[in-house]
Amino acid sequence: MRNDPMAVGNRRLLKLADLLDALPDERFQFHHWVDEDTYKGKPDLSCGTTACALGWATTIPAFRKLGLRLRSNGPGVSPSPCMVGDAIGYSRNRYGTTVDHVDRAADRVFHLSVDGVKKLFLPDHYGEWNGLPEKATRKEVADNIRAYVASAERGNGRV
Repeated sequence: MRNDPMAVGNRRLLKLADLLDALPDERFQFHHWVDEDTYKGKPDLSCGTTACALGWATTIPAFRKLGLRLRSNGPGVSPSPCMVGDAIGYSRNRYGTTVDHVDRAADRVFHLSVDGVKKLFLPDHYGEWNGLPEKATRKEVADNIRAYVASAERGNGRV
């Protein structure tokens, strides 16, 4: 079913994986949404900064049309992915779980659970959720996204 939320999310995840494949290695860093020292506020990240997968997702026009953006919560605070009009900080999601604005954005764009967000977009510093290490490359992250889409957890890759 093309409009099934899981299938829509899978197509969007694969679009992100394709973007990661096309990035130069030096423009990707898994351990931060965007490099606050080199980020100059350009929505397409053409300022030469580095970003993680979800940071780069904010540059995809179709995702920007949905409202996905990088936004800071004030001076000296590193920008993070969120949805236009969404408050930065914690609240309860539709399942009653306490989540932050990044989890809410990933759910709205990719139809991901909190566990899915962790597996795909957050470094697993302590081996808590079988995720990727902080130094994962763009290729490792893209491959991880594709494996996740193909998994039973995601409906065996239905797109």
